[in-house]
Amino acid sequence: MPKDFPKLPNRNFRQYYSERRQTTDISKITLPTFKTWFLQIYQDLRSFGYLAEAYGQYCVDMEISGSIGDVSHYFTKVLHKPKLAHISDAIDSLSIDDIFDFIEIVYDLVSKPTDATYHSYNECGWHYNTFSKADGQEELKIMLNPLLEKLDNGFVLNSNGEISLLEDKNLNNLFEASLPNTDKKNVEQRVMDAVNNFRSRHSSITDRRDAVKNLADVLEFLRPTLKNILKKEDEKDLFNLANSFGLRHHNQNQKTDYDEAIWLSWIFYYYLATIHASTRLIEKSKLDIKRKG
Repeated sequence: MPKDFPKLPNRNFRQYYSERRQTTDISKITLPTFKTWFLQIYQDLRSFGYLAEAYGQYCVDMEISGSIGDVSHYFTKVLHKPKLAHISDAIDSLSIDDIFDFIEIVYDLVSKPTDATYHSYNECGWHYNTFSKADGQEELKIMLNPLLEKLDNGFVLNSNGEISLLEDKNLNNLFEASLPNTDKKNVEQRVMDAVNNFRSRHSSITDRRDAVKNLADVLEFLRPTLKNILKKEDEKDLFNLANSFGLRHHNQNQKTDYDEAIWLSWIFYYYLATIHASTRLIEKSKLDIKRKG
């Protein structure tokens, strides 16, 4: 009788009704608790072939090497942290930065098995043949993000495979949304860099101010095109914000006696949403012109 294809256990610690409705406080978890749950998820990934493509596989007949070669050497080369290759033994001594480094590397290496054959000789086990990196990464995010959200002030593993501070959950779609067909160098890459800098768990006020400046520069780049789409007063107001609060140009008329952390967050979200709206309006305008032409 053929064995069933092994499936990863459901470790989806999602939010349930009371948390979604905020009728109870979201319970925070400590770093030791997070380590315990993460280690279980990681061991599941290994047991069910999600790291077989990278790490290689055991076989009684032959060696099935992985894409990264020797695992200890890889972690030493990439992170200069050989102890992370044996995380089960080192878990208690790891800092939060160590754990997050490890998670980001696992994100780069994980891939979901999509096909396998069972090697019955000496009950060797399953050998995985094909993999889907995108599916593996998505499942890792689904399992980890509900836990990361409850750690300290909240973190998130984003689609770039980077752990960043968790902002308002209602804005997650804005951070993850892709821009329509735009100038990659002057718009898309600058927006991506600004988002990453602003959300970095180590970001300072200066980093966040620079991120806002970068978004303002993107809007400045889009401004000539926007003039043909937005009302004149709306287009003017966009740039008065940055200029009035001492973010881009320095002069005596600027406001400087505000809580910078709060204002930077507000202006950053405002600009990011405006860029998304503006690029979509520009794209729609182009399509309308093509239809009329």
